[in-house]
Amino acid sequence: MRRAARRRGEALPAAGLPLALTATGKNGERIRTVDATARRLGIRPGMGLADARAILPELCCRPAEPEADAAALEALAHWCRRYAPRVAVDGEDGIRLDITGCAHLFGGEARLLEDLRRRLAGLGYTAVPAIAEGALAAWAWARFGGGGILAGPSARAALEALPVAALRLSPEPRRRLERLGFRRIGELARLPRASLLLRFGEEPVRRLDALLGAGEAPFVPLPEPETFAARLLFAEPVTRRRALEAALGRLLGDLHRRLERAERGARELRLRLLRLDGAAREILLRTGRPLREPGDLLRLFRLRFERERPDPGFGCELMLLEATRTEPLAPRQASLASAETEGAFGRLVEVLSQRLGRGRVLRPEPVESHLPERAVRMVPGGGEPAAGRWLAPGPRPLRLLARPRPVGAVAAVPDGPPRLLELGGRPLRLRRAEGPERILPEWWRPEGAEAPLRDYYRVVTAEGGTLWVFREGAYGDPLPPRWKLHGSFD
Repeated sequence: MRRAARRRGEALPAAGLPLALTATGKNGERIRTVDATARRLGIRPGMGLADARAILPELCCRPAEPEADAAALEALAHWCRRYAPRVAVDGEDGIRLDITGCAHLFGGEARLLEDLRRRLAGLGYTAVPAIAEGALAAWAWARFGGGGILAGPSARAALEALPVAALRLSPEPRRRLERLGFRRIGELARLPRASLLLRFGEEPVRRLDALLGAGEAPFVPLPEPETFAARLLFAEPVTRRRALEAALGRLLGDLHRRLERAERGARELRLRLLRLDGAAREILLRTGRPLREPGDLLRLFRLRFERERPDPGFGCELMLLEATRTEPLAPRQASLASAETEGAFGRLVEVLSQRLGRGRVLRPEPVESHLPERAVRMVPGGGEPAAGRWLAPGPRPLRLLARPRPVGAVAAVPDGPPRLLELGGRPLRLRRAEGPERILPEWWRPEGAEAPLRDYYRVVTAEGGTLWVFREGAYGDPLPPRWKLHGSFD
């Protein structure tokens, strides 16, 4: 949540303030996750939100996002492939790695563990890594043994000293064992397996054997993420630009087939030219929308060639092309006129973006806010339309001032529409006025709690111009209302 808020530019609670994530359950809002500060002050997961606020009134709460957490955990599991090729997500907060034959590449298990802990801390995660002979033993040692390497003759005794919860049992068998006085795994291990099976069922016996190394479920790793790359090794070094473009067209054709099968489009492509003298030239192409058609991408690469003029030196012997960022792109009907028009417009936007720069070709995008200055933002012109919607109930001016301009106003009655405006010392007589459209402040924002309401009017001047003005505040407030000009419909 903290990382996502930083990416979106949202304000986070001040450092040191307790923070909790909440979720709605059968009995109302409950605490799902807490940070270290909240835990130290007595807040625990599963506690009701009302009870938590009674204990700690200054507790900051945000809604939990389990789907986003699961996606972030899976992404982190793929990141862990730098240590082992076989990785898997383990529950809601764990990652499992099969490091068989991999530890020596990092100088041993201890160095691998330390490198993993250090890198995760650099990413902002607090982790407790553990290494053991079996997956359940590593899970139990990380959560109940403090982490580290569990090996040698003392490993079994260390596992037997762990609580029964380290067996990762279902709630009901665990409660039955604890109700009968079993606190440690060693107490169960000394019982005959037949008696344990008869009294408590198959699960405790199976988990006990898995923990102590007598048998374990097979390791099912995450499938490797699909990569979209193509390479071409030249029989003779290539020096001419036309030949490089022809080779690039061939690579784009190979890449197109892979992207089409996966129904993906490229948003970022990296082309590497390896020269005969050992030097490498890299060209990065970013697109405003997902693309995979070879012709479209080749035209964009030609524009980059014109701008960057890659030097092949004594010749290029290897060309590598990789789509480093992709997005879903479903097949479309290309024979209809509307699809052809849309494709031509998209190609025009991409060409202009490559020639002028992506920050110079923009389009407006709606933001779900009632405040006019926040209801729109400018984004790169080639992207897909956002899922947001326009919330404005009435017409909005073509020209909106970045900051509303104070004006003088005279109204027939205090709460009525203006009859006369004064702008820059010049009086403007009004022929008619439409409104008001009342817009209340966004109270959920820190700056919106004390903001005054606004009453907007669409006024027509005697010269024929149409302006958009509003009265900020209401009569009876501590501060008198003020009139401001926010835009023009002309």
